[in-house]
Amino acid sequence: MLVQFEKRFEQRDNFRVCFEQALEKHPRLKGKTELSWSINDQGRAQDIRITRRTKRSVDVCLARTLAQIQFPKAKKGQLVSMSYPFVFDQAPLDKNHVRGQRISKIEVQK
Repeated sequence: MLVQFEKRFEQRDNFRVCFEQALEKHPRLKGKTELSWSINDQGRAQDIRITRRTKRSVDVCLARTLAQIQFPKAKKGQLVSMSYPFVFDQAPLDKNHVRGQRISKIEVQK
């Protein structure tokens, strides 16, 4: 299921927006948020839990974004448990102390 989640990661930009919005108030923000959830037989995430926190606004935004994803359906009457870490970091400064891009990466760890 993890491989399918990575292949279906069209929402990557939506997850990135969560971090970018928080950067406006907290310019040095970086960190790792881990979410755990179950996928039901309708392909929807349920029982979403934040198991490792970065910043409340980021964590809640990530959980809301996750809730909108349509996953492959679990077998009828079963749940598939998932856990996934999202690592956020900023682009490095160039020689003029300017960031090349607002966000350099959203790393999805396996």
